[in-house]
Amino acid sequence: MNVDIVKTDNIDNSFILKMINKLEPDYIIQGGVGILKKEVLNYGFFLNVHPGILPSYRGLDPVLWSIYNDDPVGATVHKIDADIDSGPILVSEILPHNYNNSIINLRYQCMEWGADLLLRFLKNPNDYNLKPQDSKDAKYFGAFPKDKINLLEKKLKNIHLKISFEI
Repeated sequence: MNVDIVKTDNIDNSFILKMINKLEPDYIIQGGVGILKKEVLNYGFFLNVHPGILPSYRGLDPVLWSIYNDDPVGATVHKIDADIDSGPILVSEILPHNYNNSIINLRYQCMEWGADLLLRFLKNPNDYNLKPQDSKDAKYFGAFPKDKINLLEKKLKNIHLKISFEI
C-alpha cells in the first residue's frame, strides 16, 4: 500500500493542513489527537478507529463500559464528523477472540482488531458503504470510574473461566 505518514502533535496547525494539501490523500487516519475542528474536517476524508461498537459505546473507555454492562467488545472504523464518535460507519465488528483475563490485554486486542478492520477497509474501500449511525441507539460514556476497575477484572476472569469450561 502506498502510505505517507506525517506525525504531528496538533492536527489544527498550519503544517499538517499544508501537508494534507500537498499529499492530497484519499484518507486521513486520525489517532489520538482529540476532537477535530469542523474547519479541519473540510480538508479530507478523516477516519477514526474506535475501540468500541458504535453507536452504543461513544466516548471514552468503550472496552471498560462494555464489560461493565455485560456487552460484547469490538471496534468500529468510521468517518469523523463534527461530533464525538457520531460519523457514518464503514465497518463495526465484535472482537472474535476469547477475551483475555486482563483489562489491558483486552484493550490491546480491541486496538489490534480495529487495526485489522481498518486494513480490510483500506485494501478494498469500494466494498464498504458509509452507514449513518442511528442516534436513537447512541450512548455516550465518559471516563470509567477508577474505583470500579477491580469489579471489571473479576468479571473478565469469570468470562474467561466460562469460555474455558464451554470449550
